Amino acid sequence: MKVTKQQKVYLGLLGIGLVAFALDRLVFTPPSASAADTASDLLVAKPSKPAAHSAPVATAGKSVAQSTSNPVAQRLAGLSESMKLASAPAKDVFTPAAAWSGKSLTAVLDSRSFEQAHQLTGVILSDQRAAAMIDGRLVMVGQMVDGYKLVSVVKGGATFQLGETTVILHHR
Repeated sequence: MKVTKQQKVYLGLLGIGLVAFALDRLVFTPPSASAADTASDLLVAKPSKPAAHSAPVATAGKSVAQSTSNPVAQRLAGLSESMKLASAPAKDVFTPAAAWSGKSLTAVLDSRSFEQAHQLTGVILSDQRAAAMIDGRLVMVGQMVDGYKLVSVVKGGATFQLGETTVILHHR
């Protein structure tokens, strides 16, 4: 039986994979289970019991019960405090867009709340297409943001429209 070039490549890749697996298991594995436990402690912090004298603090307008029930939110809040980041409320990225909810878009977002909810970071003007950087996302003319359609982009501003309502976001 003749071994083809393709079979040689497969055998070579299989050999490299087996060598990598053996090295991973024999060389890079901690010698004891206690070492593996300490390595996992570096990745995930064990929950510590809060001191009796400290009361939980509500963050970003949430109640104390909401902020203490989510350990990830607690860790992120602690990280934010330790890095001295601004305490502006963050958007919930898991909330579906207004266009998906089935509610009336005009009832969900009016023009004033749209202006407050979104920030224009920059604009791109070219001969073929124009775009705006809204909340860190590139939006081309004709695309939608929370039900509002980007209709035009000028230097320092972007115009959105929803029905008869027109909103102009200016570069801050």
